[in-house]
Amino acid sequence: MESQGSEFLSVEEVARELKLHPETVRRMARDGSVPAFKVGRGWRFSRSKILEWAEKKIHGAGRAQVLVVDDEEGIRELARLTLEPEGYELLITSTAEAAIAAL
Repeated sequence: MESQGSEFLSVEEVARELKLHPETVRRMARDGSVPAFKVGRGWRFSRSKILEWAEKKIHGAGRAQVLVVDDEEGIRELARLTLEPEGYELLITSTAEAAIAAL
């Protein structure tokens, strides 16, 4: 997204930058899934907040969490070796009771 121009963007400008239909941007603003505020009957978007939001969407706001419960150590280790390199946050336990307690 360009860093020049007004600090605030219209629906059409955000739609153009994000390559979305303007109505999609309006819907996202209404349901709160994109940072926006109402001015009269229209929506406005802070350029810096949209850039930050887009970065999080591209790079992930956080790591997905996976709960692994298995009584075999080899299976737990295989899950760890497979999922950790993919960026998952793991909670690995050998019993259902331990898994419930950890949640």
